[in-house]
Amino acid sequence: MKVTVHVLAFFLALAAAVPGCKNPLEEESKKERVRVLVDDLFEDIGKYVLFWDGRDSDGKPVPPGKYIIIFEVKDFQEQDFLTAEAGKASEEVRDPNSYTFGYYSNYELGQPYPDPFKILSGVNIPIYISHVPAPVKVSIYKD
Repeated sequence: MKVTVHVLAFFLALAAAVPGCKNPLEEESKKERVRVLVDDLFEDIGKYVLFWDGRDSDGKPVPPGKYIIIFEVKDFQEQDFLTAEAGKASEEVRDPNSYTFGYYSNYELGQPYPDPFKILSGVNIPIYISHVPAPVKVSIYKD
């Protein structure tokens, strides 16, 4: 009983000491979703590289600015930021929707590349899947 009271007191003190501390993933509902890249059941573990061409769900190029990638698998969520810049499509290295088999000990959102990227040139977004079957959702939001 004393341990429970001390633990509760600790968390109440921590909450009071960090006012306004919020989980940014819970704020996604307040952000404008630009596009859902993947919403599917993955059957194989490995590294997948998703390609985003810098277009919204209607096929229109997004405006320059900061964007948030939200990676969701089962009860796991992770986010990363990337920057879209104005510019013409180029012949930059592109890794469209590739897959590499391997063993991964965790779900993970890899570092998008290139970052910043030119709109319409696109950006590669690596994700790592460690346990299957896994319902995977990757969305892009305007920051």
